Amino acid sequence: MTRKEYLGALDSLKQWAAALRDLAEEHTKKLRIDDGAEVPDAGFEPLRAAARDHRFLAFAPMLTPQAAKPDPIGFSDFISNISRSFVDAQKRLDSESAAYLKSIEDRAHVQPAVFQMPRVTANMRFALEVSKSTGFNLLFFDKKEESTTRNEQSIEFEVVSVPAPPEAMRAVGSLAPRLALTMDPAVRRAVLARIAEETPGRLSDPLIEAARKTPDRVLILESSPAPEPRWLALHATRESANSVGMWRITKDGIETIYSFSRNNRPGEVNLVELVSALADRQEAFLK
Repeated sequence: MTRKEYLGALDSLKQWAAALRDLAEEHTKKLRIDDGAEVPDAGFEPLRAAARDHRFLAFAPMLTPQAAKPDPIGFSDFISNISRSFVDAQKRLDSESAAYLKSIEDRAHVQPAVFQMPRVTANMRFALEVSKSTGFNLLFFDKKEESTTRNEQSIEFEVVSVPAPPEAMRAVGSLAPRLALTMDPAVRRAVLARIAEETPGRLSDPLIEAARKTPDRVLILESSPAPEPRWLALHATRESANSVGMWRITKDGIETIYSFSRNNRPGEVNLVELVSALADRQEAFLK
């Protein structure tokens, strides 16, 4: 393009700009829009039409409201959202399974069943596009060269439901409070030695004597989880209906919970036979 052609294009541009200004001014007056007021979307329509009619293409994007771009999502967030949705859906299925099992309790001919999602398959596609453009644009006349390179990739993965390993189930179970009979020889020796070293002369005398003479008949229950080891010890003999006691063993000593030979109150169940029966079975097991 020569200098003369270039200046002529600029003169044409000025004429088109003046024409568009007159058109916009006339239209905004019809819409009764003050100088300080916002121009509504309807106010741009004549300008868009003029741009289409007169190849005023460079103004069209400026005069057209741009749609809001969606927020980008990271790859890690994408996988996390898929996994979270999978777990939420399985929770709902578990709830429905429980309701279904309850609804067929009195129907023996219906086969019990639970519902699970074995897997979820997800596919993510993404592309990288690089554009290079050189040239000049005078609104109604342009000359340019453009090259575009586009690379597309896809990632496919599955989220699979599998049974929890025994170690995970034990770890979850260990968080629940429980009181369990201890049969571990090393633990029993340590607790019995702790009891046997106590000085007689208190309410714990029957337990101390049993720990020294008949240790296999002392029931030791471990309380967990706890910040430090705690045990309950039970001991009973069949000498009388009240020969039973319960003690708590901590690092600080022995505390009596249910004193040995205490008379039962009306309505209380006698623990002698229950504890003695358990002691018989434990003694036979430990031999």
